Amino acid sequence: MTMDANLSVMEKIMEDARDKVWDIDHGEMKTKQEYKFMVQRGSYLANMMLVFSYQMDTLVIDPRIYRRSGCWDLVCFGIGQVLYNFNQTLSEIENTIHTEEKEDFLKNELKKDLPLVREGIRITLRLMTGARNLGIQDFMILHDVDLNTGPDSIMNATMRVLNSNFCSAESGLRGDAESLLEMMDSSFQNDFSHVSGAGASSTSSANGDVGISATIVGGGGDTEVLNLNDVDEEQIEEASLDMRAMHKEYSPREMLQFMTEAVRNNPRVKLKLQHRRFQFAEVLEEIETRTDPAKCKDNLGDGFCGVKITWGELVERMVRYVRTHNFDTDEEHSIRIFEVLRSSVLRARCNDKGEEVDFDNSPTGDGPKHEDYAKKQKFLDSLGVTQMVAVAISTHVAGIEGNAADAALELLKELLYSGNVHVQLSIYNYVSDVDKDAKFLGHFKTRMAVSQDIIRNRKKETHLDFVAMSELQREGYINAIQTFAVLQQLCEGHNTMTQNLLRTQPKHRKDINLVGETIKMFTMQAGNDLELRNMEEKEIELLIATMDLLTELLQGPCRGNQEFVTRDDSFMHSMETAVQSQFSTRVNKGLRVKVKSTAMVLMASLLEGRSDLVVHKKMTEIFEPRMFEVVHGYYSRTLKSTQKHSKLDDDATANRVDEILVGVVCLKRVVGELRLIPTFHALGPDVLEEQRVAYKEIAFDRVAVIEVSWKGRIEAVSFPIPSEVDYLSQTTKEKFLSRVSLDTAEKRMKSLLQEAPIFISEMTERHHLAHHFYLYKILSKNIYSIKWCMYALVVLLNLNVVMASYGAKHQDKGYQSAVDALFHGHVHRKYVNSLIITWVLGIINACGYVVIVLFLGVTEVPMIIRQTDEHVKANKAAVISAYNPRAFTWWGVTLAGNIMFIIMHMANYPGHRNYFLYSFLVFGINLPWTITCVRRYIVIPNSKYARLFVIIYDTSIQKPFFRNHVLLLGCSFLGFQSTPFFTLMLLDIVNNSQVLKDIIRSITRPLPQLAVVFYTFVLTVIIYAQFGVNYFEEWFQYDSLADDGEKHGCHSVVACFWLIFYGGVPIGGMTEVMDNISNKEGNSYLARVAFDLSFFVWVGILLFNVITGLIVDTFSTLREEAGKREDVLINSCFVCGFTRAHYDDIGLSSAPSFDSHKNDIHGMWNYVYFYFYLTRKDPTEYNGVESYVAQLKEESSLQWLPSRNTLVFQNHEQAEDNEDGSGGIGGSSSSSIEMGGSNMGSTGSSGNDFRALRKEMSMFGKGIQELVDRIDKLETTISGTDTE
Repeated sequence: MTMDANLSVMEKIMEDARDKVWDIDHGEMKTKQEYKFMVQRGSYLANMMLVFSYQMDTLVIDPRIYRRSGCWDLVCFGIGQVLYNFNQTLSEIENTIHTEEKEDFLKNELKKDLPLVREGIRITLRLMTGARNLGIQDFMILHDVDLNTGPDSIMNATMRVLNSNFCSAESGLRGDAESLLEMMDSSFQNDFSHVSGAGASSTSSANGDVGISATIVGGGGDTEVLNLNDVDEEQIEEASLDMRAMHKEYSPREMLQFMTEAVRNNPRVKLKLQHRRFQFAEVLEEIETRTDPAKCKDNLGDGFCGVKITWGELVERMVRYVRTHNFDTDEEHSIRIFEVLRSSVLRARCNDKGEEVDFDNSPTGDGPKHEDYAKKQKFLDSLGVTQMVAVAISTHVAGIEGNAADAALELLKELLYSGNVHVQLSIYNYVSDVDKDAKFLGHFKTRMAVSQDIIRNRKKETHLDFVAMSELQREGYINAIQTFAVLQQLCEGHNTMTQNLLRTQPKHRKDINLVGETIKMFTMQAGNDLELRNMEEKEIELLIATMDLLTELLQGPCRGNQEFVTRDDSFMHSMETAVQSQFSTRVNKGLRVKVKSTAMVLMASLLEGRSDLVVHKKMTEIFEPRMFEVVHGYYSRTLKSTQKHSKLDDDATANRVDEILVGVVCLKRVVGELRLIPTFHALGPDVLEEQRVAYKEIAFDRVAVIEVSWKGRIEAVSFPIPSEVDYLSQTTKEKFLSRVSLDTAEKRMKSLLQEAPIFISEMTERHHLAHHFYLYKILSKNIYSIKWCMYALVVLLNLNVVMASYGAKHQDKGYQSAVDALFHGHVHRKYVNSLIITWVLGIINACGYVVIVLFLGVTEVPMIIRQTDEHVKANKAAVISAYNPRAFTWWGVTLAGNIMFIIMHMANYPGHRNYFLYSFLVFGINLPWTITCVRRYIVIPNSKYARLFVIIYDTSIQKPFFRNHVLLLGCSFLGFQSTPFFTLMLLDIVNNSQVLKDIIRSITRPLPQLAVVFYTFVLTVIIYAQFGVNYFEEWFQYDSLADDGEKHGCHSVVACFWLIFYGGVPIGGMTEVMDNISNKEGNSYLARVAFDLSFFVWVGILLFNVITGLIVDTFSTLREEAGKREDVLINSCFVCGFTRAHYDDIGLSSAPSFDSHKNDIHGMWNYVYFYFYLTRKDPTEYNGVESYVAQLKEESSLQWLPSRNTLVFQNHEQAEDNEDGSGGIGGSSSSSIEMGGSNMGSTGSSGNDFRALRKEMSMFGKGIQELVDRIDKLETTISGTDTE
């Protein structure tokens, strides 16, 4: 919709409203209170006003608009009504006593109305400015009452808005309101005299002159009375010149430039243009396929095919062109080449809509896209693009917007994005070996100098009070941020070469110290607290960018930069100011939190990897312990308000909490390092103790500390615990601890870190579900309580069913099927109440198991899916077959055996085919074995059906808890049809009881041995059946209690086999399956005695006792293993291998207890959380120790883990070394500690022997050092004599 059409619609709406608002009989307007809601927020007219304001802001305004009465009616009626409504609500808050809830509601309504008020004031300001520029003040005079002189005029209403507390927090609204009041009249100050009660008043001086004063409310709520008569003539003249410049009439060409600028800055237009540039870059990149004669011949014909051109050849031509025409006056073609190359790289990190994707905030979510992006960076660098850009930057003037250097800088920023090491190396080689005059670094120094001038001028404006930033200043700050972003990417990834290169250039005649220039800019920005409080958001962003660059220059660590920065006292004091400053509330709270967290990260980077105390001592001279308490108090309050009272959405709240925790982590790290200095303790021990307690209040659950072996010493590493860790179930932890090998600390930690991805997968999946589904969150926290409640319900249900079950022969009592009893009337009316109870409990029970199965399904199944997909992805390029044909080898043998058995059975029992037996062999034995073989056959499930089969199979095998509950759910439904299925649900106790699980393990663990014993049972029965039929056939009987004439026996080996197996094996003798024999039978009697007695001894005594022994021994072994495992877990450190006895033998009174060391300092699960933290964190944001651990993690190395050492012992050894003068803090005297490790056995020296041995070695080292010093002096003397 055009502005003209929009205004026409609003004119129609106001014309219709005019009849309702004006009283026709008296010719005056009705009370505005009656029509308060005609232009309220959200109404059609209000929305049209917002659109009209945006159109006036972005489009070229037709001068005829200023002459349309509809525009002035919009101001006088629409905008006047908006301001009136806003001020009415203000008055209601100030003059009426409300409840706290009502007042909060009104304040929220005011905040929601602020955008409409702001845009209304802007419309009025633009309309009056345009009318003045065109010289058509007659409309202003016509509406003078509504604009200036009326009691409800726009001027008075705007003044009321300006003086409100809501306006003080909105810098944009305040500036627009002040500009509008100035525009009301060229002599704005003199017109204040007739505005009663609006913040302006007239005063009489002693000589009778009338003075004008105005009350202005500052951003912090302070009021200041300005006497407008004190303004001198020079200031009035300057204001007059400014006013004439503002009222300048612009030419059509200038208006066209304004329109062009508005179009260029329109986000949608910019996105469209960028998308078109991407399309052009795509065409160039695919130029090979478009010019290849073999391909274009098919599409275009013979006459259109030329020479084949590749994208690489095009890039080489572009590079040659820019180098050849680098010094041309016309830079347009070079700039276009820079833009094309930048579009080629940028396209790789944009989505389909052309929107840029920030890899830094999603390092794991865009892996393939990130790899493609890095390949493009490397490709262009290999063709000389980086050096071309460096030459262009070196040879062009800095600070000129839109020149070749500016375009080259944008391209370099994109090439360096995410710290591309190839581009960094190219820049390093160019600056070190080619650019001997340091023009490249000089260009950045010049840009910094321009930025420093802008900052200096800005500080002059705001040294007393806040002043809104001009557009020119804002552009300068944006350029400064761009400069720092490029330098930061140049050092990204802790590139020590470029970090040092920005400070000193050994191969150059003179150094250009950009580190020093950065420090200078930082001290300029953070000079004092007042200047920080008067900052705008853009100034805060530059301050953050400055500290980010300094952090990147220090981390790694870069020792030279650390010492250089620390020596600058002004920097240290500015750091102290920035950390403690209370920034103005006009700045976004999230930005205020970020600037403090960035300052703490910078402070921590100063101490990173320092094996000496040089930086520590310098920092303790500047920073007092009380400062850290103040910072911690700020974090504590902000965290509490964010978590409990924040109106942000969940994602924004989580981001702010993460930012706070970053600051807390660095604060904890800095304090822990500075506590190595004794004077830091002496200055404020109580403060440190209060801080330690406060840390537990804020960071005990969200911040963890682990110890890492780095650069030959133990380093304490603090990190924010990811919120997902709350969803790592205790069952998963116990399952891991029950099966991990505890032989050595190395084996334990290797197993823990190998299982870490599985733990992370569970935590991530469960956290995602809990975050999006509240019911899942409740179930996740109470699943075991729900399980026990459900089992109690199952017990009650079975008690009721048991009391109502009488068997099929008693149809008049109870019922066997709840379904038949309800729908077919198969129940006596006396049992109706019992049936109701069964149905009620059964339905609740079934619903409960449905919920549990769904909960377990959405928890467990996605883990299997992710595990399967990751396996496919990991082996996608592997040179292994996706299938394993050998998986069916033994399956074929089993199938052949079953077939042969069926054939033999059919041959030996003609006419008596047992299809039940055949089905059991096929489906009961061969089918499960077939499914297992199919799973073993599928190595990589790379097809849809194979993937589905693998997921179902692995879920049923690897997730027994879920599988068992699916079976229980089936029983809960089948129980309605046949009540015995309800009794099977009582077995759910096995899922809930660890004791029963151990008993079952005592049976399943010796299962192979038990299978051999069972096979022996079968062989034994076959042997005895064969001999029994041949020699004692007449004595076999099915019923020992039947009369002699009614007894029936078996007359085949198979029949006697089943008879003995059923009647003889359970009792371990033949008395139940064979009739008694008298001793009068002669030899037959003795044979029976031997036959029966041998069966009893072999089966009843030996085989049954073998089974009992296997189970009992296994149970005892399990109990013994559990006891040993528990002893190791309690009395040994899982991480470093210290045992409780050896730890206590060290005998340090200042050391924490062994339990504290094992559970807190070396808490095993904290290392898993740290693994997760590194996995989720952007690699470009790693500090030095995190980069070191991440690199070793990729190499599957455990060198970063502390082995039989801990920080407290290391610090104690170093402190004693310093006292003895035998060494600095850099050494790590771990030899004596290692002697107390778990691998040295249970014997060892006492703590005193350790210290004595260490002192002797220290004295020996001291003597060696003295001898070396004497030799050096002697060599110096000899050298001096030779010279003479």
